[in-house]
Amino acid sequence: ELHLFFNPPVNISSVTLNGLVDVGSFIMPPAEIQIWSGDNIGAVKLVTKSSPEQPTAVVPSHMESYSIPIQSGKIRVIKLIVRQVARLPEWHPGKGQKAWVFFDEIFLN
Repeated sequence: ELHLFFNPPVNISSVTLNGLVDVGSFIMPPAEIQIWSGDNIGAVKLVTKSSPEQPTAVVPSHMESYSIPIQSGKIRVIKLIVRQVARLPEWHPGKGQKAWVFFDEIFLN
């Protein structure tokens, strides 16, 4: 979970997260990305959510971008929630174990 605060408010039309996918190292795409916004942290509302496509087999390690459009408008607070895959799928060598999610950049456009 991440909170971003803007003073003065800013116009944002999309949020893009860049991160690693390394299936063999248990690093999977996120199960869900939620974007909340509002005038203050106590009054944020869910703006949108996304469930990125999951691999169905071990794939080579790579960087992946997840771009999520949001309603344009003056924003003071963004709350970003990223949920990892709860358990690795049956086809994975580590099936049933905990998955990881790694991000290194967030872009607000």
